[in-house]
Amino acid sequence: MMASTAKGRLFLLYGESKGLLTRTKSSPAHLIAEFTKKALSSKLPKSSKPPSDTVIGAYLYVCRQLYSTCDGLLVMSHYELHTCIAQAWKQLQASEKSGGSSINVKNDEVDKHKDPHLDSWTEMLQDNLLNFANTAKGILLLQQTGAFNECVRYMYSRYDKKLQVSRCEKFGYGYMVTQVAATSPGIQALQSTGYIKALLVELWSSLECGPQDTPVFTPKTWPVDPIDRHSQKHFIRLVNILSAFPAVYEMIRGQPLPAKETYSLRDIPESIMSFIDRIIMVDSDAKIHSLFNYEHSCTFGLRVLSVMVSCLDTYLLLQTQYKFQEFLLKE
Repeated sequence: MMASTAKGRLFLLYGESKGLLTRTKSSPAHLIAEFTKKALSSKLPKSSKPPSDTVIGAYLYVCRQLYSTCDGLLVMSHYELHTCIAQAWKQLQASEKSGGSSINVKNDEVDKHKDPHLDSWTEMLQDNLLNFANTAKGILLLQQTGAFNECVRYMYSRYDKKLQVSRCEKFGYGYMVTQVAATSPGIQALQSTGYIKALLVELWSSLECGPQDTPVFTPKTWPVDPIDRHSQKHFIRLVNILSAFPAVYEMIRGQPLPAKETYSLRDIPESIMSFIDRIIMVDSDAKIHSLFNYEHSCTFGLRVLSVMVSCLDTYLLLQTQYKFQEFLLKE
């Protein structure tokens, strides 16, 4: 597809001249965006047959490839596609609720009355609306639609199932999570979905132990690298969130460390505060004895801390609240 390549997007946005400083509304992107906006708003001429949802979805997919970039979002901002998509999606949701309430059937018979095409069209609209989160400006526009939290929950459900965004797109939902977590409303929405808790549980399962107390007959190999390959993926996911100061500020501001006198070997941290307390600020024998792999886990925690303090704002926040520098020098 032309819109999935850099040269193709350049041609669609600026036409044959490809002049970045010259804007003309005769370029293909403007024509596609205008048609898509009228189709979503049902404002096409009534003399012609209205296009099907499949046709509208194809045009919308081309627009999605364009507004997922900063240049495309700037060129197409005049058409306010985020508002049109959000309104169409909300109208479908309202019709589904009103239709579902009028049908007096049992729960196992409700699925028989659902239209699979309507469900796929609703999911397509929400997925295209979510793709505004690929840029910082797009996240702001997505918040203005009032559907930000619903889109974040949808993103987490897709991300949890390890589904691909599209075969024509370079980045997946992991990239969107990083973009969303860089904003205060975004990290709040991610926390409400349970993403942070699920990430820490998976991380702790690779470092120490999992939530299921199952016997291990073959012990793990002792890691040679500071971060072994089993924990590398979780490390990248975690630091992609904690490298942004708004995310760190929203999760730890004004909160003391949840220090306890005793720790169980099966205690799994479910918040960033508990994570910092368990494997970064290890200042008691109880914390040391609660870790199966003390050296490896502490090394992992210090690597995470080094990424966090690379941001001066995060460094000052951690130093002000927890005096981590004095703790490290004392150790």
